[in-house]
Amino acid sequence: MKKAFKYSVIAATLAFASILHIEAADAMDNIEKPAMEKAIADPNAMMMKKDTSMEKKDMAMDKMENKNAMMMKAENNQTPFSTEAFQSAQASEKPFLIAFHKKGCPLCAKQQQALNAVYKQAAFADTKVLVVSYDNDTESLKKFGVGMQGTLILYKGDKEISRSSGLTTAAEIEKQIHG
Repeated sequence: MKKAFKYSVIAATLAFASILHIEAADAMDNIEKPAMEKAIADPNAMMMKKDTSMEKKDMAMDKMENKNAMMMKAENNQTPFSTEAFQSAQASEKPFLIAFHKKGCPLCAKQQQALNAVYKQAAFADTKVLVVSYDNDTESLKKFGVGMQGTLILYKGDKEISRSSGLTTAAEIEKQIHG
């Protein structure tokens, strides 16, 4: 049985080598000898090790998604972008931001944390942020000419005051709001 498995590993390697147009000798040299010996000795152990490795990767991905969800948690100053919310913010004549955030974007998560820190300061407590879904709202991306997630556009009334991309600290965002 072990010998048959060894030959099937070699045959598969040679077949793959022919697909990639590399020399058979080079392909055989690239097989990790200890890994091949372990696979020949106990193929089931290698499969179990692979399954455990995949479980660890899945757990790490879940943990990262939970962390991103927590980092993306918005304060009360934020509202999902809509035409009505945009018109209402313009009518207020107060400065407001439009943020273009993408789900799972590390830069957007950092920017969200910075925005949350800005809201906690008295000077910015009333600053509204309309959040455009970079994943789903292609109409707004075109309307505002945005080609990068993590973009912030500052408006006052119906006038665009400034725009930036990639700001990830409260100090940078404060500077954009104050000019």
